[in-house]
Amino acid sequence: MQRNNSLIPSIINNYLQNKKIKIKNPLARNDYIFVGDVIDAILKSLKRKKINGIINIGSGKLTSTHQVLRFIEKDLNISNLASYKLNKIEKKNDNFSKKADISRAKKLLGWYPKYNIKQGIIETLKILNNMRIKQAVFFCGGVGKRLLPLTKTIPKPMTLIDDMPFLWHLLKQFSDQGINNFLLLTGYKSKIIKNYFKNGSKWKWKIKYHEGPINWKTGKRLFESKKLLNDYFFLNYSDNFMNFDFNKMKNSHKKEKKAISLSVVKKKFGNIYLDNKKNLIVYNNKRGNPKFNFVEIGYMLVDKKKIFKYLNKNNINFSDYFNTIIRDHNMNYNFSDFNYLSISDLIRLSITKKFFKQKKVIFVDRDGIINKKKPKGQYVSKWKEFEFIKENLKGLYLLCKSGFKFILITNQAGVERKLISPKALNLIHNKMLLYLKRKKIDILKIYCCPHHWDTDCYCRKPKPGLFFEASRKYNVFLKKTLYIGDDPRDCEAAFNSGSNSILIQKKNLYFKNKSYRPLKIEKNILDAIPYVNKFYSEILNANY
Repeated sequence: MQRNNSLIPSIINNYLQNKKIKIKNPLARNDYIFVGDVIDAILKSLKRKKINGIINIGSGKLTSTHQVLRFIEKDLNISNLASYKLNKIEKKNDNFSKKADISRAKKLLGWYPKYNIKQGIIETLKILNNMRIKQAVFFCGGVGKRLLPLTKTIPKPMTLIDDMPFLWHLLKQFSDQGINNFLLLTGYKSKIIKNYFKNGSKWKWKIKYHEGPINWKTGKRLFESKKLLNDYFFLNYSDNFMNFDFNKMKNSHKKEKKAISLSVVKKKFGNIYLDNKKNLIVYNNKRGNPKFNFVEIGYMLVDKKKIFKYLNKNNINFSDYFNTIIRDHNMNYNFSDFNYLSISDLIRLSITKKFFKQKKVIFVDRDGIINKKKPKGQYVSKWKEFEFIKENLKGLYLLCKSGFKFILITNQAGVERKLISPKALNLIHNKMLLYLKRKKIDILKIYCCPHHWDTDCYCRKPKPGLFFEASRKYNVFLKKTLYIGDDPRDCEAAFNSGSNSILIQKKNLYFKNKSYRPLKIEKNILDAIPYVNKFYSEILNANY
């Protein structure tokens, strides 16, 4: 890659257009650095009272750092990247618009970039991928007639589940995925919602409100809130909950480039009709037709510019626009096999309360936790090769003694690689379960992905498919569940599913993505018991 006057903007342009980025010289010197380093250098410069020159880093001599940041903010709708501090300096002295090269920046600031060109581009793309969607919008204005008499005194989203408003659980779910900016579209008894959540600072959230009359329908509420919406945002109802794969939705939406992506689940007498090829054909809000075999339940991802080509000021429901969007082939959907939960009526509310109730269930890996792991690429193919890890079994026994049960989630690619047959794997698991039962260790079920790592299946960790399947089967709220594994990818899988993790390792590992960090790293399960007990007794209270 040759030096030019707009390297970072060109990288971002290619990224936005889904073009491949060719790196011709990955061993180049640190002349170009990634966005995080740009910000680090700027922040360091702010500590200097006088700067005899200007830092211009990461994009060559002819493009200032200021211009790079403005470009990123404009194209990616990032409003507070560094603008406030930049503007503050500009009023005194427009240092950032002058020219100087990276060596000058090093000399002036005593600062050095952390990445070479290859690492810098990789890290930049990771950050940009996470930056683009930072807002979640919630419809909170309905009266909730089907939830009477509860909604005589409170709005539906404030219905208590596990001692916290249902809306709080939804916001927490998005917050755990790095989305902390919320817009609540309120109406009925809006003061109760505002008085409780205020600006969200209590939970390190940023909450804004747009209030409208009680009779406004969802389409009208969204239309009137246009000025408060980001270019891309999640849109959700405030009475449905599901285990949700945020990354899957974001990647699908980015690939399809539609006005809106829906989340749909299979349901008899739903409101969405998909044909045999899973093409989205038509929407019908009037339930009762068995042909409509799916239902959309919120968790939508929206492109503001594209969706507002359809919206108008008429007082209609947002879903009333769906068929027009479908006819224009401008709607995408993501299928989930998780049975969603709802508080829309008293019966469903009762079911949801049971689901959210804390259960003493722990998810665990197999290889490296139950038994000793074979070298990379090798698999336990016979029972005589299966060696239990004594310290971990002691830990599992003590946890069982205090009321815990376990679900195993394991990758076994050796099956598809034909290094072990399904029959042999089942035989090993049956003997393992029999041995553990004699040791009074209660395993509810084993969930196993047999696929090769090159197979694009949804059940292989770090994808969360098996976690969702276990959650549905055993009515387990993943946010209130631990996964104990021995590999950083286990921690990533736990994060993707919305659960938490403890890593069993003899050495402390570095996690580039802070979101994947486990709650604790310990040498064995026996040593991890105090942290397991703490999680289930203290962290899982009203402020989990």
